[in-house]
Amino acid sequence: MAPATPTLQAALRNKPLTQGELVVLLAYLEQAQSAQPADRTHLLTFFLLGFSGMVLALAALHAVWRQRLCAVRQPPIATQQRGEM
Repeated sequence: MAPATPTLQAALRNKPLTQGELVVLLAYLEQAQSAQPADRTHLLTFFLLGFSGMVLALAALHAVWRQRLCAVRQPPIATQQRGEM
């Protein structure tokens, strides 16, 4: 006899579960159903650490590249202000 789920029915169509396998499967499913829900604080900590790392990386990139745009734009602006264009 195969369990009533479509996935297991397809997998066990040619070789059905034995009585012993069925007992073990049902015991596992009952134990999994009565288990405590997972603690979500680890997920929140992971998200906050990732977000903090992203903010720090963006701040570091801004500090490194801040002068780059000024160095690239200053010569054309100075040329334009002198009226050489």
